[in-house]
Amino acid sequence: MKIVFSTKNVYRTSFLDTCRYAFDYGFHGFEIYDAIKERSSHHDSILRRDRIADAKRKLVNRNLSVSALRMPDSIDNENTTSELILKYVDMAATSGVSNVIVRIDNKISFDVLDEKLSVAIKKAENADVNILFETVGALANTENVIDIINHFSSAVIGASWNVRGTYFDAGETSEATIKTLGAYIKYVRLGDMKDGKTVLIGEGELDVAKLIGALSSLNYEGYICAAWNEEINDADIVLTHFANYISQLNREKKSFDKAYYNRDKTGTFVWKKYDVIEATFSDVLDKMAETYPDQYAFKYPTLDYTRTYEQFRRDVDECAAALISLGVKAGDHVAVWATNVPQWFITFWATTKIGAVLVTVNTAYKIHEIEYLLKQSDTHTLVMIEYCKDINYKEIIEELCPELENLEPGKPLYSKNLPFLRNVVTVDFSMKGCLTWEQMLSRSSLVPREEVKGVHRLLSLMMFVICSTHQVQQDFLRALCLHTEIL
Repeated sequence: MKIVFSTKNVYRTSFLDTCRYAFDYGFHGFEIYDAIKERSSHHDSILRRDRIADAKRKLVNRNLSVSALRMPDSIDNENTTSELILKYVDMAATSGVSNVIVRIDNKISFDVLDEKLSVAIKKAENADVNILFETVGALANTENVIDIINHFSSAVIGASWNVRGTYFDAGETSEATIKTLGAYIKYVRLGDMKDGKTVLIGEGELDVAKLIGALSSLNYEGYICAAWNEEINDADIVLTHFANYISQLNREKKSFDKAYYNRDKTGTFVWKKYDVIEATFSDVLDKMAETYPDQYAFKYPTLDYTRTYEQFRRDVDECAAALISLGVKAGDHVAVWATNVPQWFITFWATTKIGAVLVTVNTAYKIHEIEYLLKQSDTHTLVMIEYCKDINYKEIIEELCPELENLEPGKPLYSKNLPFLRNVVTVDFSMKGCLTWEQMLSRSSLVPREEVKGVHRLLSLMMFVICSTHQVQQDFLRALCLHTEIL
């Protein structure tokens, strides 16, 4: 489950500032309230067509997402026209937002619903956008939500469960709501109340832990949005409390095999200083991600790339899967011709994950030097930036591999000058016949993460055998031969 907040009471100067705000407070994203206002007030909004790519990068770099677009007026309001609802669906589809949330304050006929929603639903079906009815007002009784879902009979129609609406206004228990809506629950807005007044989460009459447990029984892995308080409008207070409270419910006690303090005892190390450890690079990264998941691993302020150990491991696994999809195997050589950019480090850790060999390239190399290096190292895949100082890498590779001119990106390269080179991946620029870094990462979905983990486990096992006694090595070879005969 991912916690988010609505921008209804969050006033930031830009979309980037909103992203930073969500990241700093430990949220997984945010819901945009009043998308029309958001688009007009923020020059860098994800809802502006010319800023979508840049805005998505700001989200991805912080492991955030926009959870939904929420309409400020109810469907029964005269200001909410069919054209406006269609506009929201179109904005969601264009910007890659999965959900549009609507509500009905006063009961209206199905004829009015058809008039206002039919066109938008068709658009949503084609664009893979959900239209979610919030359980407030006329829909606080969830049976009414089911009537609407049955009426439209569309896979994109679902429910946004507003807990205050069902639990406090309609008097439904969490179990009753889940029994009625079940898998139609695509979104949750969580808020508490006491004596008829809104209060901070956990300070009211709602058994939050029980509700979270009930959602877990549904295998719900969607968004939980913080509901705003009428009594307390200070975003810092409400959101800080919400994030801390939910994290306490989900927090698992981490067990440390042993922690070694630094000299001032202000921090710990996983391993004793200066000790030689029997672990692969991937083992080290996994251990750090498990022990210190929320600690910063990388921080590139100028390149807008900040990652915790857990987030960085995710990036590494994604890159490793993408390299496998390009045909990179254990023992193959992957060259990186780049300056100090995040992609350099991601590629390094990804190659160690799958047993490939990283070939580092001097950024000052000219054409004959890079040709010699790539030939002698039998480089299979090259990751490169466009230029460094007065050396244009793009022009050099185009001269060495004229075959790129007519090559379809993603297809293996067969070059006369560099016979072992099969792929060229470009960072922050595009070139004929080459995959961009983003296009390469998109191929990671072609390879199951279990395959990446399987390669890593095999490498760890091989390292253990190599470092073991002669008897252990013999036993391993016998077991391997027996397994081969069985196959």
